[in-house]
Amino acid sequence: MLGLDQARAIVFGLVAGAAIALFVYLRGAALDGAPIERPRLVPLRHAAPVSQRAPQPTPARARDLFRARVALTDGDPDAALHWLREAERVAVAQRRLDELLEVRELLGPVAERARGRTEEAARHFARVVDEKVRTFPAEELAAAGVPAEPDPVALLLAHGAPTVDERHKTRELVRARAALDRNDADAALHELREARRVAVAQRKAGELLEVNELLARTTAASTGRTHELARHLASEVERDLRTLAAEPAH
Repeated sequence: MLGLDQARAIVFGLVAGAAIALFVYLRGAALDGAPIERPRLVPLRHAAPVSQRAPQPTPARARDLFRARVALTDGDPDAALHWLREAERVAVAQRRLDELLEVRELLGPVAERARGRTEEAARHFARVVDEKVRTFPAEELAAAGVPAEPDPVALLLAHGAPTVDERHKTRELVRARAALDRNDADAALHELREARRVAVAQRKAGELLEVNELLARTTAASTGRTHELARHLASEVERDLRTLAAEPAH
């Protein structure tokens, strides 16, 4: 047909076929992209069913509160108290008032159902949690529906806190006032620590009130680490005042 003999026609056909095959291959690679560029498809049969996938982990705080509730339902106050301690630790560290309030709520039933040392530990822990709740800002407590506590100083004065006998006043109080008069907040703070310890040990409400008054001056007159330590001591003294105010009058 092309005017070639048989031998030349065979050679021509082979060359033309190879050229066409090469053209088709290159054209197809250019359209689809090189094999290395194409995404590797994973057969659907290798994907794990949704029901078999690992569940998302529950936050530790929610898990501890849930376990405490389960233990309480099962009548195991010891285990419930353990999990409430864990939940309280996380709530305090992360400043989560709602969870701390839930811990406090659950401690009531735990103390009611416990006996012996567990009951005593639960009631003591409830007081600790209540104190930590009070460390949150007043506006946050109000938003959570926690009523404000009365001023412990006013309570003690209303209960007739005895005045301090100047002749038998703890000498650390005298030294603290003198240190403040010379603007030495560090020395005043040192003396007030000891004065607070004596006042609490001897249940001297009048002296504890004076410690509270001098601490306010110390906090105002100090800066840096001394200021922070004075504020911390003031919060402890406030707790002591509340304790004394709650005690029955003798």
